[in-house]
Amino acid sequence: MSPVVVSVPHAATAVDAVDEPLLLCDQQTLLRDADLFVDRLYASSHEMGATRLEASWSRYVLDVNRGLHEVDLSACPNWDWASQ
Repeated sequence: MSPVVVSVPHAATAVDAVDEPLLLCDQQTLLRDADLFVDRLYASSHEMGATRLEASWSRYVLDVNRGLHEVDLSACPNWDWASQ
């Protein structure tokens, strides 16, 4: 593994069929909140010896930069936070 790691956590826009009905936003909002094309911007980073970590799912499904303590509880009003 390279000592340089390029993280691209929010370029993905995929939402699986199970989670899609749970979204409280439209596709335009989902796209607006993605870091579109950052994956393309750093696509050649491996050629410079870097390791690239890239999320496959939209941050609306899984935000890999956030822990449970960093989630806006009002964004997930039906989630049972006490059981986590």
